Amino acid sequence: MNRLLVAAVALGMVSQSAAAAEIVIGVPEPAAAEGGFLPDWTGVSIGGFGGYGWSDAAASLVGTSGAIAGAPLGIDASGDGAISGVSLGGDVAFRSGLVLGVLADAYGAQIDADGSALSAVPSPDTPLTQSAEQNWGFDLVARAGLLVDPRALVYVLGGYGYADVDWRTRFDGATSGRGDAGLDGWTIGGGIEAIVLPNLSVKAEYRFTDFEAISIDGTSTGGSYDGRLDLDTHRLLFGVNWRPSGP
Repeated sequence: MNRLLVAAVALGMVSQSAAAAEIVIGVPEPAAAEGGFLPDWTGVSIGGFGGYGWSDAAASLVGTSGAIAGAPLGIDASGDGAISGVSLGGDVAFRSGLVLGVLADAYGAQIDADGSALSAVPSPDTPLTQSAEQNWGFDLVARAGLLVDPRALVYVLGGYGYADVDWRTRFDGATSGRGDAGLDGWTIGGGIEAIVLPNLSVKAEYRFTDFEAISIDGTSTGGSYDGRLDLDTHRLLFGVNWRPSGP
């Protein structure tokens, strides 16, 4: 009898353990999107963009010979134009909602900055003009953002910027100096990107690039001069990205 009692108790304990095990095993795992884990943001993106840009340029010149020797000559220039290009990027999303990535962009531009001033030498009210035309460029940047919605990312970016620029200085109506320069600079900005289809996202973005100064010189009817041209560019861009690794 005692053995039967012990066996019955043991069988009851095993049955309860099995039932508990079935309850634990039967609990569903958390959904993949819980905790901000969004695998559709992790992967490569290939896209195109277009937009609008505007530049500010400042020429600081000093006469080195002739009637303009020692005279300071300053010109401020500005202008705007269209931009279009292509981009390649990659992102990694984390459970916290943080997204880190890198972007490489190449673009063509038609941003012409022009300005004029009047010089007191070699004669009063001598016209002086400066132009800087940005033709093309590229950026290599890193970005970091937070998901404000499962499909929306707000981010900041920063990195390297390059631009090809044609410049020309006109003194008293005649071209006195011109050249082409490849400029290095630094780029910062930010934007918002939203996934609108499983493999498609759209974005709106602002970027600012401050380029290194260009050394310029030339010879006019009043003498020779040299100096520097400082250039920075603002860009407002709208793009579409294809994300092949989307869900």
